[in-house]
Amino acid sequence: AALATGALPDACREACDEAVRAGVVASLDDGRLLGAQLVARLVARSRTLLRAAAGPVPRDTLATRLGLRRPQDLKPVLAALEAGGLVTVTALAVQPAEQRPAARADGEEALLALLAAKGLLPPTTAELPVLLRRSPTAVAALLKTLVARGEVVRAGELHFARAAIDGLVEKVVAHLGKQDTLTPQDLKALAGVSRKYAIPLLEYLDAIKLTLRVGDVRRLRQAPKPPAG
Repeated sequence: AALATGALPDACREACDEAVRAGVVASLDDGRLLGAQLVARLVARSRTLLRAAAGPVPRDTLATRLGLRRPQDLKPVLAALEAGGLVTVTALAVQPAEQRPAARADGEEALLALLAAKGLLPPTTAELPVLLRRSPTAVAALLKTLVARGEVVRAGELHFARAAIDGLVEKVVAHLGKQDTLTPQDLKALAGVSRKYAIPLLEYLDAIKLTLRVGDVRRLRQAPKPPAG
């Protein structure tokens, strides 16, 4: 359990601050403290959970599995994992660094390169086999593998490079930090896309629980924190 320091006497708070500086405890952004031994156990548990996952694990899911109150409480755990080069962290998810394969199946590089080049305007699933000169079955198998690894993101019937989606998430969070709502027209302007792409992207943002649909607009459900470090 975390220790709350807000109601402690000054002398105790000073001792807690010294413990943080010494690395005996880790401080959370709401003033609570986590013991170093607890953080170590959470790091070990995180590695087990991440190795067992088929792809990236959303931060809120990882926090829940670890018994933490909020995704933000992952900060000292992620800092320790990142310091050891053990994980790759994005705005919304965590995955083992070693999960990225050194050798790829035939066709993966070409598919990833095509999706990366197209950004937020990828070909449809039906167009990919023609562009890659592969059978629909082969392309479907490649997409399934890359989605499972987290290198490709599926939104409706479209597939996007992970980097393109991460960039969009950052833009949406920044927009909703200044505005109360996000409309389909707002997303079209942010992403530089037509309705064909905007609607599945909006539905994806809802699905990952970044946004909440309220009528015809979206509101920020939770603000992802930047990677710890």
